[in-house]
Parts: sequence; structure tokens; C-alpha cells
Amino acid sequence: VFGLQNYSSQFASFYLLTMVLSIAFTFVSVVPASIIIQSWFKSDIGLFLGIVFMGSGVGGMVFNVMAGILIERFGWRITLKILAIILGISTIPTTFLFVKLTPAYKRTQPFYRETVIDKNEGEHSPIEVQSIVPVNIAILSILIILTSFSSYSVMFNIAPYLVSSGFGNVVAASINSISMGALAFFKVLFGKICDSIGSLITTMICIVASIMSLSLLSFTHDLNLMYGVALLTGVAGTFGTVVVPIITLELLGKDNFSKYLGVTTACSNLGVSIVPLLSGFFFDRSTSYVPYFIFALSIACIALLISFFIYYQRSRQS
Repeated sequence: VFGLQNYSSQFASFYLLTMVLSIAFTFVSVVPASIIIQSWFKSDIGLFLGIVFMGSGVGGMVFNVMAGILIERFGWRITLKILAIILGISTIPTTFLFVKLTPAYKRTQPFYRETVIDKNEGEHSPIEVQSIVPVNIAILSILIILTSFSSYSVMFNIAPYLVSSGFGNVVAASINSISMGALAFFKVLFGKICDSIGSLITTMICIVASIMSLSLLSFTHDLNLMYGVALLTGVAGTFGTVVVPIITLELLGKDNFSKYLGVTTACSNLGVSIVPLLSGFFFDRSTSYVPYFIFALSIACIALLISFFIYYQRSRQS
């Protein structure tokens, strides 16, 4: 897709290829990687998911800077060619040579660490114990859409917001790089937190981080606080890649995991894809990102209420 974008001469074709790229990213990275991790590891699934998806945070931090330098030097068309070559060289050989779907390909057993012992049912990980009572897929889908929308509202808009507020491109790029670095770190940390306290409480933490960052952007312009916003953005951003697969496994059950992971991931991507459309809509009509941040803040509060509702229902059923 990067290679084809290089030949785009109209915005419509460029946006169409970007949509294809987003869909491809979901079905060649997030979904397969989550299924592979669940097959290879029967405990500490969140930790290993965090380690795997940490690469997107590190890659975003490195390649954003590299792409900016290349664009200034060679232009965006040649930069897309370079990125396409790097992507092809790094992913195609890795996929065929190293990635194995299940441990059976290596004639070994999945990794398992004893975490919870039940006298009647035997040994289970916390996620397996909590997946006994499935949650309605419609409610979970709504929660994922709203949470993904609110959590990525800051990540996608903090740089243009800072530029429009007069802080300059250098400051905006540095804040954005900090948020990507924080995202890489928090993916591993929050994967481990999911294993310890469950994905639903972890989701609430991500939503609260979104509420805090959106509140700061809505009601203050202090540059020093923007570094805190960058860290909170890293926390909130863990939801889309790390928490979504785990909450699917935990709330819908391991028997339904492969069946519904594509659905929940698509819901997450839907929430993310709405962000630039609505932020552009609000900015065009108010010449400011603040009204959009306030709107996203209200969506985050609704997502928090839904997560509390699911938590309350599960507590009663348990």
C-alpha cells in the first residue's frame, strides 16, 4: 500500500489506500498476533501481548522522526517507497521463517505458569477463571468503540493542537514522541496489570487516563502539563492493542476467542477511524480543537459508566 500511495495523484485514491492499509494492519498484525500468543501462552497472556505490541510504540517513536527527516530531504513520495522497502524486508522473511501458529509446529507445549488453584476445577490462569460468565457481545462492542475513540482522540490530535496553539512544530514533535515512547513502555506494564487484576479494571484505568488527558487539553494551555498529557496518552493508548484481545478472551471466554476477536478488533478500529473525521469536523467549524476534546471527554465518561455497569453485572453473577 505504501508503494501504491507513492503513485497517488488525488486525495480520494490516497484516502482509499489508507483505509486498505488500516484494514490490512488489523488482519495481518493485531488479530493473528493475538491468536498466536493465546496459542503459545496459557498464562501471563497480557504480559506477552504487551511485549509483542510494544513494537508499535517503539516503531512509531522511531519512524515518525525518521519519516519527518526523509520527507524534508527527499519528499513524501520517495519516503513512502523507502518505508515500503523497509516494511517488506523486515516482515516477509520473519513471517515465513520464524512465526509458527501453534507450539505443535515446534513439537512442544504452550508456556504455562501456575497462578490460581481451584480444588474442583484444577489450575487456571486468572483470565480463564474470569471467563466463565460470558458478556453480551453488543455491550462489549459499544464499550470498545467508545473507549477506543476516547483513548485515541488525544494521540491523533495533540500535535496539531499544539501547533495551532502556537507552540511550534518542534515542541509538537517532541511531545508526540514522548507519548509514543510512553505507549511502548505502558503496553508491557498494562499487559502485566491485565494478568493481575483483570482486563475490565484495566479498561477503567485506560478510560480514566483518557478523561484526565482530555480534561487537561480542554481547560488548560500550560506547556508543562502537556508532558503529563503525553504520559496519560501512552496509558490510554494501550487499550486498542493490548487490552482489547485480553478483554475479548476474559469476557467472552476462550471458546469464543477466535470467533469474536475479529469483531472486537474491528470495533476498536471503528472507534479509532472516527477520530480524524470528527476532529476535523469540529475544527472546521470552530477553528479550535477544544470543542472536540470536550465532546471526546463526554464520550469517555459514557464509556466509564458502561464499564462500571459490566463490572457490576459480573460481580452479581459471580
